[in-house]
Amino acid sequence: TETASAAPCTITVTNNNNSGAGSLRTAITQANNANNADVICFNISSGSTIISPTSQLPALTQPVTIDGSSQPGFTGTPIIQIAGGSAGGNSVGIWIVGGGSTVQSLSILNFSLNGIIITNSGSNTVIGSYIGINPQGEIGSNGTDGVGILDSPNNTIGGTTTNDRNVVSGNKGNGIGVTGASASGNIIKGNYVGTSPDGLGVRQNNGDGILINNSPNTIIGGDNASPGGSCSGACNLVSGNLVNGVGLWYQSTTNTVVSGNYIGVNVNGAAALANGDIGLEINETANNTAGGTTAAKRNVISGNLGAGIFITGGSAYSNNVLGNYIGTGANGSTRIANHKMGLGIGYSPGIQPAHDNTIGSTASKTPGICDGGCNVISGNNSNGILMSS
Repeated sequence: TETASAAPCTITVTNNNNSGAGSLRTAITQANNANNADVICFNISSGSTIISPTSQLPALTQPVTIDGSSQPGFTGTPIIQIAGGSAGGNSVGIWIVGGGSTVQSLSILNFSLNGIIITNSGSNTVIGSYIGINPQGEIGSNGTDGVGILDSPNNTIGGTTTNDRNVVSGNKGNGIGVTGASASGNIIKGNYVGTSPDGLGVRQNNGDGILINNSPNTIIGGDNASPGGSCSGACNLVSGNLVNGVGLWYQSTTNTVVSGNYIGVNVNGAAALANGDIGLEINETANNTAGGTTAAKRNVISGNLGAGIFITGGSAYSNNVLGNYIGTGANGSTRIANHKMGLGIGYSPGIQPAHDNTIGSTASKTPGICDGGCNVISGNNSNGILMSS
């Protein structure tokens, strides 16, 4: 069924021209010049269409919704494709600087820099979009991160329904990168990062799937709607990426929660879709949480080519790892080995060792069953838990 626009259209794109009346470029310019929160809709004949700008599109400086689901023929998969192959160097697909904007149901690919970048603004939303692949799920790399958030707080990437899910795959940098101490309170949920749209194949990002760099209070995931089954609800599927699945880096990345995600496995949690190194790396950062005490908050971190979880650096303390499956499938019994240790705590060359972290919990534990805060760490190709230095 066709998905209705979130709000009535105020500006309509009627052609795929680079500029002029009815073009996306003109629609963005009109929205920037208005004081109201515009909704840009599409009515370009019917079905799939490609918009190929020949230079950088205007940045979004006022609150606006760009709603690809309004295009006639939309049934859930993006059919408005914004392709940057002719946009030139130093170009991004959609650049948000004004705050309060929504990008919905677009395919954005082949730009020399980010597919979407949010800079110095907050409370933006990206939902239902393919970033780095086309509507058929074929790679069309953006040159850096698929979605970049720079010094911008309280943005939401994804949602808890199928229609809100972003597929952020095939990019030459990270899938989703969040950077800067002002980039606090961001939420990343319900996305497929590094996989095909069905969650069963690899469309790797060439960096980490999700990298949080000196940015506090991020929520990655939430509750998996089908614990023990498929990755749904707020669960992020972060698999198939060239480097780590999820990276938490440096001292400002505090109070981040990584829960209810599948990292290194397919959407069913039944087979490996390996990230090229660590599933979850916590590097020189404190007071973060991986997992939780309910099944819905359990991370499945398995099948990765490095460790499942690695905590490193002298500033890595007071982190909590609880209630996860590390080295098994979503059912907790099928072996899906991380190729190195399940969980490592210690040091990387040239830095001091991690210390004072907590692995596991007795919360809500049922005698004879590993539930609540109990971690299952089994089936890995090296140590279960390795603590060094």
